[in-house]
Amino acid sequence: MMYMNSVPSAERLYIECSPEHKFLTTDVNGRRKWRTPSEFVKGCWVALSGSGEVCITFPEGATAGKPVKVEATSKIDWLPILKLEATSTTLRGTAYMRLETTPSAFKAGCST
Repeated sequence: MMYMNSVPSAERLYIECSPEHKFLTTDVNGRRKWRTPSEFVKGCWVALSGSGEVCITFPEGATAGKPVKVEATSKIDWLPILKLEATSTTLRGTAYMRLETTPSAFKAGCST
């Protein structure tokens, strides 16, 4: 299972789905609630199951004050029993954040 931070579009996260689609979100206090993308609030998380990948890059270098880019991708099979490409959707999210300190415990790359 992979987790993706669900923040308002002003923070550049994008989830490709219909406007009325609901996701089960979890807030920072562990409360769970079904939300449409327009109802996402800062601090909510969406759990994505299935195959997925999270990539971290440092577009302007890995130093404090520079941006860090996090990209998450996950394929969701709506009807896995059919094993048809038409019954799956790829979710993609991208977020840009500011590095508070120079990273020492991680480096750019992807994880599945």
